[in-house]
Amino acid sequence: MTGWIIIRNQVNNTSTLNEYSLRRLHESAAAEGLNVHIYSPNQFKPFVSLGEQNSIYLCGKQTPLPDFVLVRMGSKIEYDGLSLIRHFQSLGIPIFNKPDSIEKVKDKLYTAQLLLKAGLPFPATMLCTESIDWQLVSEKIGFPLVLKTISGSKGEGVILCQNKEQISELVLFFNASHYNGNFILQQFISDSFGRDIRVFVVGNKAVAAMKRSASDGSFKANFSRGGHVENYPITQELSNLAIRIKDVFQLDLCGIDLLFHENGFMVCEVNSCPGFEGLESCTNTDVAREIFIHIKKELTQKLI
Repeated sequence: MTGWIIIRNQVNNTSTLNEYSLRRLHESAAAEGLNVHIYSPNQFKPFVSLGEQNSIYLCGKQTPLPDFVLVRMGSKIEYDGLSLIRHFQSLGIPIFNKPDSIEKVKDKLYTAQLLLKAGLPFPATMLCTESIDWQLVSEKIGFPLVLKTISGSKGEGVILCQNKEQISELVLFFNASHYNGNFILQQFISDSFGRDIRVFVVGNKAVAAMKRSASDGSFKANFSRGGHVENYPITQELSNLAIRIKDVFQLDLCGIDLLFHENGFMVCEVNSCPGFEGLESCTNTDVAREIFIHIKKELTQKLI
């Protein structure tokens, strides 16, 4: 059984496997008897033709299709990446995760809109435009609040703002820097200052969870920023919530970040390409193996 792992960055035989999650996936695939190769979108030439349904051009050569594709591009996925995995999908290749699901969680405002429709708890969220209605912001979100770029991960593009003057200065700075992205303003959940929960979901199973705590006094607790991690027990309530969230976005695997709140958990973000170094360091879960067990199970069911 052959699989392709698609990453956003240029593939380098030496440096690519230095990234923890990719190295673990590569090792685990071999242990599960899968023949897996790592590629980036720029190595492919999608060719749409009625006579080309069973192959694709890879590094300039016509290549047979794999049995599955595992997408590891995350929120920074560009058009070329999305169009490539849509092409894979049109050729009938099983995709983990699918392009529509990746797009849903890439856009944080759209994420909030879908959570609202599903009746799931999340911080109040507003699109930040050139003309901000400060009275509405003050009444519905309040200060301090969190300013976020529409797309991002690992705590990047997330700033705690104390007042409207700080927000205005930041927006002016980004405009002067010719940043052409969009922002959202989001309610700050003080109960979760410097701590949150990351749940890793594979298929219909919450396989592991960890509590992340900031080690530098920051309100962000990401492991990639040096946050402390510890195993967090998966209760039935936590598992049910995580699966509900996963189902909203129709993801095969995901990382769900939950905020502590006096009334229970609130959804902070959903990640279609979560790293799992922190999880494997503080739990007894082999996350990489869980991913390939799920993929093999899904492929087997398709053959029945």
